[in-house]
Amino acid sequence: MKALSLRRELLAKFVTHSGIGRAARVWRHGMRPDVTILAYHRVLPETMSGQSDFDPELVSAWANEFDWQMSYLKRHCEVLTCEELDSALSSSKGVPRNTVVVTFDDGFKDNFLVAFPILKNHGLRATFFICTDNVESGERLWFDRIVTQIGQRASGPIDLPGYQLDFKENELSRKSATDRFLDHLKRVPNIERVSLCQALFDLIPEGSLKANQLHLPMHWGELKEMAQAGMEIGSHSKTHPILSQVAQDDELHAEIHGSKEIIEKALGQEVASFAYPVGKQFSFDARTVKMVERAGYRFAVTYEAGINPLPVAQRFALKRISVERYISRDMFSASILAPDIMLFPHHRNNPDRSSL
Repeated sequence: MKALSLRRELLAKFVTHSGIGRAARVWRHGMRPDVTILAYHRVLPETMSGQSDFDPELVSAWANEFDWQMSYLKRHCEVLTCEELDSALSSSKGVPRNTVVVTFDDGFKDNFLVAFPILKNHGLRATFFICTDNVESGERLWFDRIVTQIGQRASGPIDLPGYQLDFKENELSRKSATDRFLDHLKRVPNIERVSLCQALFDLIPEGSLKANQLHLPMHWGELKEMAQAGMEIGSHSKTHPILSQVAQDDELHAEIHGSKEIIEKALGQEVASFAYPVGKQFSFDARTVKMVERAGYRFAVTYEAGINPLPVAQRFALKRISVERYISRDMFSASILAPDIMLFPHHRNNPDRSSL
């Protein structure tokens, strides 16, 4: 694994510091124009590294690195929101060269307190996908609660209906068990996922984990401030289910149509874009896509890795490049210069771990 990481790093340096990256960018936007969409989750101060009251796998960048990344995009790219991309596609001028869309999933409060000021400082806009039930309740997202509440237990087993979580006292064992549990929850019927989550939460009280506001969802006042500053607010569903596992049509309708209506009523503006929770191929299906389209969204983004050739043929299955806290500056710049070359599996031990 270390040798593979070293090879990627050397490739990134070569792409960034040689002419190949610039040549690839000219070719892509001249001969085969495309749009790169970046996927972020959380941006936190680096001083929080090593703390145990949040899931580190959801940290896309520490604040100082995010600041550098946005500075890089400001210098080299045309940064648009999904809504601005839609307008560009409809205009006679078309989509600008080197277009990048910056997106955030889940709606954690650090998006407002940490990422938003950095974006404003660079004069950039981004699209934020939120889960409306969490915005309204102020409760932590279910998958973040799972990681942090399991983290309170020294060791297992934890007996749940039809599932046993078992792990030793060491951190590696706990992480492995948590990863397996989250993967299980992504692939069972939604009613079973909800039941298992509630059973775990009943067994392990949340305690003082609500103390750090950065781990809570943004509230409507913060989202309004961001929208007024030019940020786009999109939907990430109501409760962050795995939509392909939602059996009832009325429930699926509420997650897709309902979340859109709630945001539009709260912010007084149209919602143009949707992000599939988890976003991997197994997490949404033709039924889901059809309902997203019928709801009136103009775009939907996945968590499948890739770039989007123009003209955009798959408006409701756009690919993204995920940004993770461990990529270097060379790797980030290389993924912008030549994403075709630099598309690599970011999630080292579990490819789906941060696709939340």
